[in-house]
Amino acid sequence: MRYVNTLKDTIKNLDSKLIKIMKTGFEFSFILILIACYILTGYQYSNNSSLFYIGISLFKSAICFGVAFFIFTICFNKIKKEIF
Repeated sequence: MRYVNTLKDTIKNLDSKLIKIMKTGFEFSFILILIACYILTGYQYSNNSSLFYIGISLFKSAICFGVAFFIFTICFNKIKKEIF
């Protein structure tokens, strides 16, 4: 529970520019997830195995991008606070 509270406090204290960058990254990731879902829907109707692998790879990449934007935002905020 202590870690959750620490994470909540860290998110509340983020710089406004970093929050804007993080939101943009989440939007980018969400668009990629929607494209991946569209490709996977196409696979369901055509049973083309290459569509499946493309869709799954894009979905995994989008999830990783979203997590990376979140983690890098927190890390960059801590580095920024230490420097300034």
